[in-house]
Amino acid sequence: MEGGVTLNGRTSIVDYMRDLFATRFRSLFITLRTPLLDVQQGKASGRTYMSAQNILADGSAFTPFGVYYEHFVEEEEGWRFSWRLFQTLYAGPADL
Repeated sequence: MEGGVTLNGRTSIVDYMRDLFATRFRSLFITLRTPLLDVQQGKASGRTYMSAQNILADGSAFTPFGVYYEHFVEEEEGWRFSWRLFQTLYAGPADL
């Protein structure tokens, strides 16, 4: 898997993820843990731990673990991401 990808805006994120899922994976099973949030006056920051058990297009297992660091803003329709970073802690075979 590749790292260092920077995406800006909903359209570029959706297009990237659509292509990634369609060409590189047979299946994905992603588990997000309960976010840790700090909310203050219409802004929030958070940290969410993630793990996944995936099958790549070639049939091999791929297991990433990591942390999303997030900033949110409150808008009329609800809370939205304003910034997000994924830090990979492990990415490789399922047997670690």
